[in-house]
Order: sequence, then structure tokens, then C-alpha cells
Amino acid sequence: MEGVAEAKDSPLEALGAGALALLLCYWAYQLLTLAQPYIPLDYVNFVTHETGGVLFIFFNQFYFMLGQNVYQNLVPIAFLYYFFRRKDHIACAFCGFWFGESLLQTGNYMKDAQAMLLPITSIWTGDGSGSSNGHDWNYIFSHTGLLPYCTQIGGFFWAIGAICIIGSIGYLLYLSIKSIYPDFTLTVKPGAQNV
Repeated sequence: MEGVAEAKDSPLEALGAGALALLLCYWAYQLLTLAQPYIPLDYVNFVTHETGGVLFIFFNQFYFMLGQNVYQNLVPIAFLYYFFRRKDHIACAFCGFWFGESLLQTGNYMKDAQAMLLPITSIWTGDGSGSSNGHDWNYIFSHTGLLPYCTQIGGFFWAIGAICIIGSIGYLLYLSIKSIYPDFTLTVKPGAQNV
């Protein structure tokens, strides 16, 4: 991986990457095991979700609700792209985790579209009642005929989010090891048996 060894040659950066990986492991444990996880990064997701509403307020309700959710997931990708261009691999890994966490929460929200049991907090509905007008994915899936499949669709997004989270933590650990041992590589020898 070009630029990784050059960019991460400081022991402090290795320590920082390792410490960040530990924090993200703790958050990942909560996200992947608790029924209704909540980590500090969710405050950022809430703000970006609601900001999407500001950007899409002039569209009809369908695009308004869809726009909020799409924007919430595009913001981490935009930051990931920015840090990728700057070759800041630690920040890229964090943004990958952020994107995965956002997809995980979006998947949970999608899975809840039929039951509508999750508490709804929004600056747009005000009452938090969980009515279909306040539940984005109930409204979106109802108007697209996908409501009966909400748990499968949400599960798919949840799984992609989990993969992003685990991959980002693995990449942070790799960066930390690579900073300490610049010759470290992850290779498979030709002829080795893959299990």
C-alpha cells in the first residue's frame, strides 16, 4: 500500500491508531451486540440526518425523507474521500467506521419500518409519536410497496455496515502494526492452502 509506511512512521501515530482502534472496538461491541445501541457518533449522524432535511425541504415528502437518509450516509463518504485524497489513512479508517455505523443505524431504522417501535426524534415532526409521517422508512417503504420486505432490506444495510465497521478496525490495527514494523505485510505465499 503506497504511502502507508511513509505517512505512519511515528511511534505516537502508531499509538494513536492503536488507541483509536481500541475505542472503535468498544463502540463496535455495543453496536453489534445491543438491541438499541447508542454511541457519541450518533449525535453527528442525527445532525447530518436533520441537515439533509434542510437540503431537501423543497421537495415532496418522499424525497424529503429519502434525502435525509441518503445525506446522512453520504457525509461520511465525502469525508472519507477527502482524507483519502490527503493520504491520511487513520482518518480514512475512522470515516469508514463512521460510514459503517451510519449504515448500521439506517438498517435498524429500516427494519423498524413496519413495527415502528423505535423512538423517533426529529426537528420536523415534533411529537415523536412514531406515526408514519414521522418514520421515514415506513413512509418510504409504504409508498414503494417494499414495506413487507423492510426487515430483509434493513438487514442487508445492517450487514454492509457491520462489514465496514470490522474492516475499518482491522485497517486501523494494520496501520498501527505497519507503523511499528515497516516491513510488515499481509501476503499469502503461493501454494499455501487457504482454509
